[in-house]
Amino acid sequence: MKNASIFSTTLLILSALFLTQTAQAQLNQNTVTKSITTNTDFNNAANAILGVGTATPSNAKLNVQGAVGNTVASFRKSATGKGVSIVSDWPGVYFNSYFNGSGKSMAPGYAGIVNFDPDQGRFDFALTGTAATAANTNLTLPSRMCITKDGNVGIGTTSPLKLLHVNGDALINNNLSFPNTLGNKVTFWSNGPQNDFGIGINSGVMQLYTAGQDKIAMGWGNTSNFKETIRFLTGPGQIGFQNTVGNKISFWNSGPNNDFGIGINSGVMQLYTAGQDKIAFGYGNANNFTETMSLYTGTGQLGLYTLPVNGYRLAVNGKVICEELKVQLKSAWPDYVFSPNYKLRTLEEVEAHIKSENHLPGIPAAAELEKDGLEVGDMQKRMMEKIEELTLYLIDQNKRLEQLEQDNGTLHARLDKAESTQK
Repeated sequence: MKNASIFSTTLLILSALFLTQTAQAQLNQNTVTKSITTNTDFNNAANAILGVGTATPSNAKLNVQGAVGNTVASFRKSATGKGVSIVSDWPGVYFNSYFNGSGKSMAPGYAGIVNFDPDQGRFDFALTGTAATAANTNLTLPSRMCITKDGNVGIGTTSPLKLLHVNGDALINNNLSFPNTLGNKVTFWSNGPQNDFGIGINSGVMQLYTAGQDKIAMGWGNTSNFKETIRFLTGPGQIGFQNTVGNKISFWNSGPNNDFGIGINSGVMQLYTAGQDKIAFGYGNANNFTETMSLYTGTGQLGLYTLPVNGYRLAVNGKVICEELKVQLKSAWPDYVFSPNYKLRTLEEVEAHIKSENHLPGIPAAAELEKDGLEVGDMQKRMMEKIEELTLYLIDQNKRLEQLEQDNGTLHARLDKAESTQK
């Protein structure tokens, strides 16, 4: 074992001497400038290769094999200065950083890398979000942009699905055009003294743009000669439609209650909200509006040519015609009249009430109906009560009539018998 150790040591010493002599044979040092250069024999040999970390260099004039961590080479002005390093495995160029177990800073400041993932076929461009405060600090280097093997470019994503995939907001200061094989380009532009933005066809067939800070317009033309057909005024909340067949249709915001309106600009018909709980239909304009129908959303009341009346869902100032009207009563229908316990007034009592009040018992007076109106369902119930009472009166009168007829027949029989006896 001792002889083997001596032999190994001897080989190492000889190898070191050989490499030293070889390096001295290939390199020259200027005694004045201290610069080290390759010698004439190396420079004149076309296939001569300088190898570092390998006895069989190939592929390039300078062949470096081996790394500290994953960092193959480092270039910087001084031991504490910022510089560039070359990293292996995932081949990359590190700026103000190197890789040894993780990305580390060369010097205080921001760092970035450009590396290639040979397994996925992807270039990644990464930058630190915060600056390192010292050298050899562990870095977080998220990918900011990538290019995949398919040619897709990803910003904010490492898995771009299209040629350009932006995961996040984007700002374009100048025009952006999309060629359309069926027709013209679709163009996004910024133009004008108010920094207007537009979306439209490049030839000017149709465009949508923002004019200033409170207007969005749709129409046709180009940036210098634009014909508006629809205008949105975002400040006052107004919308206008230009109709070549007739008048404009306008959407406006007006009035102290922040009312909104929809209608024809010339005042033929309008719909608007008055305040927070009312929708009105009518005609006129924002300054002189005549309501024909009012819907109160808070109470669920509707008025036609009149304001809704408290306690009623629908109020109509005028006549109503329909083929059928159904009234669903919540109270009992007057079949109680036929109950044995029902106290039916005598005809004498009814006569006395009529003479005193000038109307039937249980029926409103004419003055009351003129003042408060007639409730159809309630009146139908009252009328049915009177009809059923009349039916009871008729039944009673019929019984009395039958009894009178029976008594009259008996009297006639007795009279006939008496007359025959006298004869």
